[in-house]
Amino acid sequence: MADHSKPTLSSTYPNFVAEVKGRLEDVSRQFDPANSEPSNLATGTIRWSSAAKKWEIWSGTSWGNLATEYAISISGSAAKLKTARSMALTGGATAAAVNFDGSANITLNVTELNPAQLSAAVPVNKGGTGASDVVQARANLGLGTAAITSASDYATKSHTHSWSQVTGAPATATRWPTWAEVSDKPTAFAPSSHTHAWAQVTGAPATATRWPTWDEVSSKPAIPPTQQSLGYTAIGQLALVMSRYGDTADSARNGGDTVAGSALVHVRLFVDANASGSAVTMAAKSPLTTLPGTWRVLNAGKASPTTNSVLAVYLAIRIS
Repeated sequence: MADHSKPTLSSTYPNFVAEVKGRLEDVSRQFDPANSEPSNLATGTIRWSSAAKKWEIWSGTSWGNLATEYAISISGSAAKLKTARSMALTGGATAAAVNFDGSANITLNVTELNPAQLSAAVPVNKGGTGASDVVQARANLGLGTAAITSASDYATKSHTHSWSQVTGAPATATRWPTWAEVSDKPTAFAPSSHTHAWAQVTGAPATATRWPTWDEVSSKPAIPPTQQSLGYTAIGQLALVMSRYGDTADSARNGGDTVAGSALVHVRLFVDANASGSAVTMAAKSPLTTLPGTWRVLNAGKASPTTNSVLAVYLAIRIS
């Protein structure tokens, strides 16, 4: 890389020779960035860029195009025309114009023929009539006067065709017949007894609209005698119950509360005779038996207004 601010008066002789040599090499390479890396160039320095394939000029801070175009007279060839030219066909054959700049082949698409523009008639063996007027054309084609005969001059003969001779027939009917077009239709529609598979029923509800009654349930298990005596196995049955947790905060229930049967035990009544007389008391049935299902408390009360203790015995109904 040559520093173009050197040599200076302070350059030593060995350095002086190398600095001059480096500048000469940059010039011989046309300052091409692919082959040299000069520095401190004078504003207006011109270089050739082999990568960009163009001449550039140094502005003092950056390289720019030396010119946008060049008028060069040399013997050679161009890969592409600067200004594209259009090519088209007119006259006996017409083709839309297509731009041509020399960079690629072009194809002219002939879309119309005009024999009147031709210098001579197209012969019959080339697809023409070989004539310039209608009468001669018919004669050349061996038509005589047939070409000017009206279709009304030929009477249509009544005839038939088999189905296999009909082309373009649709594979299926294009519409259903109207009721008036249906033949041999019945005059009455008497209903007959019949059944339908479930898959043919539409609008069936996704879920049942009500729970079945106990009598409607089939294959239900028999109630064991030990549970029948307690009277709480069926939904809707009432039972006198108490909390299995005793007289604690967990045993406090209010009317309307929903309680799992696993938190309740069945209660029985018994008479206790003592010195002061007989008293009716309540106690859990022994052994303790928790209830099945889910229950709803129907009442709540207190054992004594003075002690303010929660009554742990309730009347409940089984709801599930």
